[in-house]
Amino acid sequence: NTTHYRIPTPEQVAKWCAAVPDDFRFCPKVPQRISHERNLGLGGDQLPLFWEALRHFGEQLGCCFVQLPPYFGADHLPLLCKWLDIWPTDFPLAVELRHESWFTDQAVVARWAEVLRKSGVAAVITDVAGRRDVLHQVVTAPRTMIRFVGNGLHATDYERADDWLGKLTEWQERGLQQVYFFPHQPDNELAPEMALYLVNAWHAAKSVHIRGPHKLGPKSAGGEQITLF
Repeated sequence: NTTHYRIPTPEQVAKWCAAVPDDFRFCPKVPQRISHERNLGLGGDQLPLFWEALRHFGEQLGCCFVQLPPYFGADHLPLLCKWLDIWPTDFPLAVELRHESWFTDQAVVARWAEVLRKSGVAAVITDVAGRRDVLHQVVTAPRTMIRFVGNGLHATDYERADDWLGKLTEWQERGLQQVYFFPHQPDNELAPEMALYLVNAWHAAKSVHIRGPHKLGPKSAGGEQITLF
């Protein structure tokens, strides 16, 4: 989320890249000075500045994503089309739609899905209690981005994770190439635990091969600290 609040300097990007293994991928979030402007920053200087910052990630750049504001409804689709038309194709991108109007009509879903598909852009899928419409299961690119909002490692978190394993295996067989899966928890210190569970489950199923988090050492009397790196 750091890039959501400010565009990083080349020095900051270099510091981030030096702190992680070569196979680590960053997923910069489009700054709110762009995503939350009424015209998505078109015609301003922030988009070019952000693109220049992205180039400094080099091969460690993963999939960028833009979280559109809550008021940005389906009537803004023409504006989104203009914005996607100028987005550089060498920067993988996912779009998070949040307003209910994007999902209430299947004809509307079909329209925005086709726009993203033609642009090679992924649609962010959010698995969260209380908003099942954003769990839309629409895949518009060779990659997908999933935001998994857990409930403190409740048993149902693991059941949902297992369901995702099956779904992602199915999508992989149909041509999906990359998955960006972000586990969120009310206490973010629990998020690596869910990440580790997912990695181990995917390895066991031999469907997705990735390097997961590893344990650093004692965190407290109750367990070990886990790092994503």
